Formats: sequence, structure tokens, C-alpha cells
Amino acid sequence: MADESIQMYAASTGGTESNLASVSIPFDSIVEGIQYTHMANLDAAESSRFQLSEIVTQLINSNGATGILMNSQILAAQVTAVGLAVSHAEGYLPVNLRFDAGATLYLHSVATAGVVGTFMAVLYLRRVR
Repeated sequence: MADESIQMYAASTGGTESNLASVSIPFDSIVEGIQYTHMANLDAAESSRFQLSEIVTQLINSNGATGILMNSQILAAQVTAVGLAVSHAEGYLPVNLRFDAGATLYLHSVATAGVVGTFMAVLYLRRVR
């Protein structure tokens, strides 16, 4: 059972954006789970991607990248009658990742130019005794 949770939130306005948000792990801990919500206003063939990482710059389009906790992507494949749709993804990712106190985690984004997207993650921490 988690001892504490930490929330991360970032908003993106499109393009490639590194280090939109960061948090420091407050104590030696194991991240037991990540609850996330990813939303964006998308038109046809537009996309929004977020990455939660130990690395200060985004590696979303990189092969062999290390230090990645999770990626989330949403894509609009068709146009609505008004030409715009709010798309979203949400879920809970069970993990078992060990971090020392003071470790920093970062949120990054890559999106179609002009796409407004938001990402919120809650990390559930268990103290390492």
C-alpha cells in the first residue's frame, strides 16, 4: 500500500517540449503505480504524446531510449461535424520502480503544432525502509 502520492501536471501547446513539469521524489521509495489522464483537442490526423521520464529532455521519437517510465499517445483519425474532437486516454499502470530520495522525474510532450493537450499523473510511492 502506498505511503504517499505525488501529482504531476503539464499543458502543451504543440511542437516538441521538454521538461514541461518535474517533481523530486521526497524519500527513498518504490513507485508502485501511475494513474494518468491525457486529453487534447484534436482535428483529423493530429496527435498528442506525453512522456514521463528520468531524463531531462524528451526521447519520445528515439529508439533504444532508457529511463522512460511511460508514454501516452492519442490520435484523431477522423474529423467530426465541427472539425474538432476532445480525445483522451486514462488509466492505471502498476509498476515497481525504485528511486532514491531527490531523484527527479520529468514530463515531456510532442504534438502536432497548435494542438493543446494536458497530462496529469499521480505517482503512488511506498517508503523503502
